[in-house]
Amino acid sequence: MVSLIKTGRSVSPPRVCGAQAVMPVDLVAIMFVSVMDTAPDTVARSLRCCLQEHSGGRHHDLVWELNDPGDGEVWAQWADDCPPDTFRTVPDCNTPSTPTADDEVCTLFAGHPGCHTFEYTDPVYDALRSGPEFQDEVRRLRNLIDRYLPRQPSGDSDAGEAGAR
Repeated sequence: MVSLIKTGRSVSPPRVCGAQAVMPVDLVAIMFVSVMDTAPDTVARSLRCCLQEHSGGRHHDLVWELNDPGDGEVWAQWADDCPPDTFRTVPDCNTPSTPTADDEVCTLFAGHPGCHTFEYTDPVYDALRSGPEFQDEVRRLRNLIDRYLPRQPSGDSDAGEAGAR
């Protein structure tokens, strides 16, 4: 785990909340009737709060990606020990990790409480990424990509064209 140095002492980075819930079928049906953007089987049912770790308040998870990202996304909300009871369509946060970053942006909703997703750690996600099954799958996918989409030689574009002839 990465630690941050703050005033001479090591501080662990904030963590994801991770509170879990199951999306009730009746709420999925209400979403389908009110939004009518896609099939109800594309709504996430197994939810895990993706906000920074917090006590009290509402938990949130993305449940439905709309066809037009400019319209925002649909997020479910719930309280501790309760199933999700509301949903709302909210614009994406998209705050970059640095003012010039193109590759890492916050994946939460605009106006979310707490840190941005690139500022905290998710132990479950980290464990999955470091596990041998994940690494094997990454290698398998890279081999498929290399097999079917060979990489272009870097540098002079004429050399790439000559090699393709």
